[in-house]
Amino acid sequence: MTFVGKVLIFAQVVLSVCFMAFAGAVVTVQTNWKNEAKEQADQLKSAKIDVAELIKSIDNLTMKNEAEIDDANKLRDLAIAARDVAQRKADTFEDGRTEARKERNEYKTLARLAGDESKMRRAEAIRQRGVNEKLHQQMDNIASLVTSLQDQLFDEEQTNKTVSVKHKRLLDVYAQLKKAARLAGYPTDPAVIAGIGAPPPDVEGLVLTARKGRQRGDEFVEISLGSDDGLLEGHTLFVFRTAERNNGRGKFLGKIEIVRVFPDRAVGTVVLPVKNGIIKKGDNVSTRL
Repeated sequence: MTFVGKVLIFAQVVLSVCFMAFAGAVVTVQTNWKNEAKEQADQLKSAKIDVAELIKSIDNLTMKNEAEIDDANKLRDLAIAARDVAQRKADTFEDGRTEARKERNEYKTLARLAGDESKMRRAEAIRQRGVNEKLHQQMDNIASLVTSLQDQLFDEEQTNKTVSVKHKRLLDVYAQLKKAARLAGYPTDPAVIAGIGAPPPDVEGLVLTARKGRQRGDEFVEISLGSDDGLLEGHTLFVFRTAERNNGRGKFLGKIEIVRVFPDRAVGTVVLPVKNGIIKKGDNVSTRL
């Protein structure tokens, strides 16, 4: 056997011994681990049981404490309610006492006022007695005056009846005269009648239109003046043309009499025509020459 072979055999023997030692150690360690694991499992099971019992105890204590807290809260609420009731009773009593004091003061004031009023009424009664005497005297005087006025009223009524009869008679006469004047062709309007004698105002205006009448051939002239300017039916105006509109020479065109008046215009008829005097739109009219 060579040296190498011996070395290999020795190494094999040593390795075999080492492997056996390792195997024994592994078996020993595995056995210890199983035992320790079993012990740990037993301890864990026991700990879980202890924790469950502890939790149950805590729950019981919690429920007990909550019940005691609820009882304490109920007692507190009852105490607060009793305190509020007592406070309300005290407030009610205080309000009643205050109201009683107020009523007592009011009664005192009313009694004092009643006494003062009684004194004032007595003084007023004494004064009123004198006033009543004066009023009775005045009533007697008024009764005498009423009797006198009734007599006067009767006289006035008789006079009014007489005046009414006269007034009715005058109205009938006025109606007959008005009818006769209308049939005779005279104006019946009081304003027109007043304007017949009243002089026209000093105004100037323009001719708006000029045309011939269809029936009698009268020439009608519409002007820019009216009742607002003071014109009345029956007023007369002069018609002329200024020098500016007639080649530098003014021209008299005639005279018109107002027959119809409006607020801002009027219509007249030519009562004094002029030969070759043709009145046109834009000519001037005036109450004074």
